Amino acid sequence: MLIAITVKSALATLSVTTVLTLVATTATDIISATLALIFPPLFAFGEAVSGSVAATYIVIVGLAYISTLEAVSVSYFNSSINKKEVEEFFKDKFSEELKKYSSIKISQKSDLEKYKKMFIDSPQ
Repeated sequence: MLIAITVKSALATLSVTTVLTLVATTATDIISATLALIFPPLFAFGEAVSGSVAATYIVIVGLAYISTLEAVSVSYFNSSINKKEVEEFFKDKFSEELKKYSSIKISQKSDLEKYKKMFIDSPQ
């Protein structure tokens, strides 16, 4: 039941971010396809931009989700809060974590390695 509540809260928070990412990737796909008709090598460039937007989104949401679940588990298991309070905590914490990681930009594979070292490989 707790998982269903947290997923519902995450989806509510993600809706704006998801829509903006979808618009950005769709726009770059349309532009690159149009430019490919004029000058075919531009298609690869446009697809690279679209891929970097998608990669950035996935990294930001993943890091925010992991941080939020960690905070929820610590708060939930160390106290006697009810499900509604967990849901509110999750919404607030997830929004906070999305803002925290929103400055991340992925433009090449080395960026993924850099963030992996910063957030995954480093001891907490």
